[in-house]
Amino acid sequence: MKKLYFLLLVLPFGGFAQQEDAAVIKKISDEILRNGKAYDLLYQLTKQIGGRIAGSPQMYKAEAWGEKVLKEMGADKVWLQECMVPR
Repeated sequence: MKKLYFLLLVLPFGGFAQQEDAAVIKKISDEILRNGKAYDLLYQLTKQIGGRIAGSPQMYKAEAWGEKVLKEMGADKVWLQECMVPR
């Protein structure tokens, strides 16, 4: 019986938390849509650099582009790591 009373007491508070979460998510979404750069960056990578098959000139161009963009955005650490890609 104590469990039932506890559940009846606690359950209404769960609804308040969900409303707050939804408000925060809405704020984040609105900010991304107003000031986000993701679509611009995606356009640059896919349309200006093009396909990036392993070992192609576009792959190296995309690597340099990604490094530059991350540094411009203020990433703490940016580095390139070697990777063997068998053909």
